[in-house]
Amino acid sequence: MSNKNDITDGNKALVAFKPPNGVTEYPVVLDNGADTIWATELQIADFFGRDRTVVNRHTKMVNLMKMQQVLNLH
Repeated sequence: MSNKNDITDGNKALVAFKPPNGVTEYPVVLDNGADTIWATELQIADFFGRDRTVVNRHTKMVNLMKMQQVLNLH
C-alpha cells in the first residue's frame, strides 16, 4: 500500500493499494476501528488474483452464515 496522498479521518483512512502483480492502483478505505477494508468486488478479486464471481460467491456465503447465526439466536 502506498502512504503518499493518504487521507485519514479518525480510524478510517483512504489509501492507494496496488496488488503485487497488478498494474492498476486502487483507492480503498481502511477502517482500523472495525478491522475492515472497503473495496469493490473487482478490487478484491484483483487483490487476491481471483475472478470477481469467486468473491461474489464467498460474500454471499458469509452473509448466509451471518443470517443463520441471527436466526439461531431467536
